[in-house]
Amino acid sequence: MEAEHIFILKVKSPDMSLLVIVRHGQSVWNQKNLFTGWADVALTHLGEQEAQHSGMVLKPYHFDFAFTSV
Repeated sequence: MEAEHIFILKVKSPDMSLLVIVRHGQSVWNQKNLFTGWADVALTHLGEQEAQHSGMVLKPYHFDFAFTSV
């Protein structure tokens, strides 16, 4: 499975900061090409697999800060 929903940006700085952006996995509305806005829509089976894959990809990283949407 490709990690199209994970973006890792390594910034060349003295402290070698790392920015990781993770997009949610496929939702039922994404699959239907509908805009979700603020609705809390269930994930498809593929979306659940993408979420599990994201966890596996990010497991070796240690994060000092994490920001999420509601």
